[in-house]
Amino acid sequence: MMKHVMALIIKFVFIGTVLFSILGIFYNATIVEIFTIVILMTGVSYLVGDLFILPKLGNVAAGIGDFALTFAGVWFLSYFFIETTLNILVASFFAAFAITAIEILFHLFMRNRVLEGSKDKQPLINMRNNRFATEFSEEYSDPEIERKQNNRGKQSDN
Repeated sequence: MMKHVMALIIKFVFIGTVLFSILGIFYNATIVEIFTIVILMTGVSYLVGDLFILPKLGNVAAGIGDFALTFAGVWFLSYFFIETTLNILVASFFAAFAITAIEILFHLFMRNRVLEGSKDKQPLINMRNNRFATEFSEEYSDPEIERKQNNRGKQSDN
């Protein structure tokens, strides 16, 4: 349980840092508005991206899912809470890009520290690390076949 609380705190801090930087500086959003967006995005992103997609499909799928979820979530919530006339899509894109870059490192933390005892840790596609070896040997020649080939060659010369 404490592992999940620690992971949520870490996620809250980096999402909060990115959103306070982008929305607070460029859109003059209030602390309450940004704080509300950060809490909602942290909860939804943790449940969907880190506890559902990451253990089942792996880091790449979770990163793509986090980007889409963060972009759509920040865009919708910013439009709903901040009510700005400026282009909020640009801010949502940059916020999603920055958060996804950090999320990739956070997914490594999640796999190593939080989900380490989980049975769902393995991705759906199980690829084994088989090692194939090539065997070399000398060519086998059958004396009977060689004799027949030599006789054919002599007959065609005649």
